[in-house]
Amino acid sequence: MHNKSLAIYIHWPFCKAKCPYCDFNSHVRREIDHERWLKAYITAIDNHADLMRSTPISSIFFGGGTPSLAKPEMINAILDKIASLATISPPVNPPSVDHLPMAPSAARVERTRYVDAMGLNTKSYPMEVTLEANPTSIEISNLKAFREAGINRLSIGIQSLRDDQLKFLGRQHSAGEAKNAIKVAAQYFDNYSFDLIYCLPNQTIEQWRQQLVEAISLAGPHLSLYQLTIEQGTVFAERYAKGQIKMPSEDESATFFEVTQEIMEKHGMPGYEISNHAKVGFKSRHNLQYWQYGDYLGIGPGAHGRIPNGVDKLACVDYKMPESWLKSVELVGHGIEFIEKIDEEQAMKEAIIMGLRLSEGMDLDRLHRVNMAEVDQLIADGLLIMKGCRIAATPRGKLLLNSIIDKLT
Repeated sequence: MHNKSLAIYIHWPFCKAKCPYCDFNSHVRREIDHERWLKAYITAIDNHADLMRSTPISSIFFGGGTPSLAKPEMINAILDKIASLATISPPVNPPSVDHLPMAPSAARVERTRYVDAMGLNTKSYPMEVTLEANPTSIEISNLKAFREAGINRLSIGIQSLRDDQLKFLGRQHSAGEAKNAIKVAAQYFDNYSFDLIYCLPNQTIEQWRQQLVEAISLAGPHLSLYQLTIEQGTVFAERYAKGQIKMPSEDESATFFEVTQEIMEKHGMPGYEISNHAKVGFKSRHNLQYWQYGDYLGIGPGAHGRIPNGVDKLACVDYKMPESWLKSVELVGHGIEFIEKIDEEQAMKEAIIMGLRLSEGMDLDRLHRVNMAEVDQLIADGLLIMKGCRIAATPRGKLLLNSIIDKLT
């Protein structure tokens, strides 16, 4: 069943440089016509006007790429456009609170301006509105303007607090710039998160433990902690194939994961998803929409969507290359490359892939096409556990999640 709300994802495809580990749809361009791109986003949003009017909006997320490289005026105009069409779903105040009940009925998006304690003339949206940012000086200098535009949640791509690791990861900032970015973010945002990558070649458990404890001292209410993986088509994949990168063993990776969970639990930020940790009330509402297999609309180059179609879902994929997407929008009013109905079996597989990442697991009714004998065996093996009408991975199961998903799908 759908949860009767819609998350909106806006993809900004441009970065200053391509990181060697990154397989996201990001591109480096010397010049970007911001005015042309804004017109295209507005046109693409208009193409989904009926959906936005009929389905309450629970969150908006600007991802990439590096959307903080877009002009704040563009972000402001896109939010205004969505707000002119949309209704909202959850009554969230502050926008980060995830445990409040959903509104009994949809309400119009009310954009209000208020002067906060810092004197900012801030536009306030009654839903979670997230922007991804990097810690470079030009982006950090725009945080005040993004906050005033209505962004109420910031996600910063820190990746490491150590200069040697940042160099290895191909990042454009230093550890000092990363720490300064976090401090500046804390001035403008009550709800901010940052990412770290761990389980790196030659990294020791003790080194990671020290860095994580330091990160917690700098953190807001949310942290995203990802183990480095070698993704096909990346520079790291080429180096790995040549033997230039040696990754930690499976046992070492498992130890890194277990230590991470232990430290985060101890500091009141338990994992609610494999790689995401939050204080009570600060889970990412937008990402939960994905993991709980709710409906979401993707707009921008390479953006994916799962939008409602009666009791079913439609899968939508936008053109991947920025120039192809832009040309399509300007010619036909949207950037959708293909759209297709998701059948019941595919929907079940996608729900399992997403739902078992959550610590709370997923509803058993999602498994109605699964061989329950396989589920019973995974429970007997200590990899899955029943929690009332839900099923979830055990701590050991989280370490073997891919193999569990393969067996169930």
